[in-house]
Amino acid sequence: MLATLLTGAGAVIGDGPHIDREGKHGTRLFVSVLGDTGTGRKGSSGHAARRFLEEAMDLIAKADPVGAFHSSRIMGGLSSGEGLLDQVGNATFETDPDDPNDVGEWVVDESADRRLFLFESEFASVLARGKREGNSLLQNLRQFWDGDKHVRTLTANKPRMAVNAHVAMVAHVTAGELKAKLEKSEVDGGTMNRFLYVHSRQSKELPHPGKMPYAEFSALCVELATAIQAAAKLGELDFTPAAYDHWTAAYSRINSAVKSSAPTPVGKFITRALPYVLRLAVTYAALDGSAAVDVPHLNAAEAFWSYCEATARHAFGDADPDAERAEHLAEFIADHEGDTPNGCPRQTVTAKFFGNRTIGAQALIERAITAGLIREVQGTRSDGRKGRTPKFYRTT
Repeated sequence: MLATLLTGAGAVIGDGPHIDREGKHGTRLFVSVLGDTGTGRKGSSGHAARRFLEEAMDLIAKADPVGAFHSSRIMGGLSSGEGLLDQVGNATFETDPDDPNDVGEWVVDESADRRLFLFESEFASVLARGKREGNSLLQNLRQFWDGDKHVRTLTANKPRMAVNAHVAMVAHVTAGELKAKLEKSEVDGGTMNRFLYVHSRQSKELPHPGKMPYAEFSALCVELATAIQAAAKLGELDFTPAAYDHWTAAYSRINSAVKSSAPTPVGKFITRALPYVLRLAVTYAALDGSAAVDVPHLNAAEAFWSYCEATARHAFGDADPDAERAEHLAEFIADHEGDTPNGCPRQTVTAKFFGNRTIGAQALIERAITAGLIREVQGTRSDGRKGRTPKFYRTT
């Protein structure tokens, strides 16, 4: 609940409050909630947090219709980079059709809401779609997390660009689904280390959970709405003197932990610990209405990060994205090595296992060979000519 509430509130607050430390770090968070289907209570936690957030948004809309963050800005169903840019793009490329010499220009709609809260209940499907050849979705998500000023599509027919967009995201997935969908390119490329991982599970059985009195719920929503409105008016923050000293020590401690984990499988999932502690601290400070990040904000951020790090170690401590994929490849070849006398043809592997995607295919095949799962069989050309010979694979 806390992860969803902080992320959603950060989306509504926008890019005003931030701290400048090796880059601009604001309230833009990407969170992946990991939990088993049914018992993980991912949906229950998300629903409860969104109920508070949406009620607070309605209160803000009544007080400030112009700057309101409407519920239509909470969406899911990501499928492509172009689709994402359609929702957050606020600039179009325009030319004068009557002037053949007009080179065109980008026209920015200053009235468009640059904020977006992505809520994905089926993140595994998003990853699968994002890996399709020619799909810029994962690249665009990385750019939005980084805070790139200009994020655009490269399509010729309908070029779109997002200028200074503020995108936050909560993604639900089981750890098993996530590990099964991951490929080395997503881990090495930095998509997955831009997420905070939060383990979700049912902590107790409550057949009759009860209901919060509406007066109490309403009072909390008013408090949240007031905090978000005040936070949105903040600009660049700095550390208080005490927080400055605290961060000096914490920086060294966190950095050392990241470096020591670098050689391990989990290392690539926690490499952005420092910027994330800063973003969390800024979010806590902004919601506290503070013009500076203080020690309590850093303490809260470090505690939140510690839970996320523990989740990552639990979920990915022994994770090797290519190892599981190599095993799946060996199973596929075992099913098809009887297709020809020489074994499973390379064409079959390329078409049916990789879906004609060549990126990373050879590396995974070599990984399976090195691991002793499969072996390569060199065929001969049917025409007897010199040149490239067909390749086949058998399990060992």
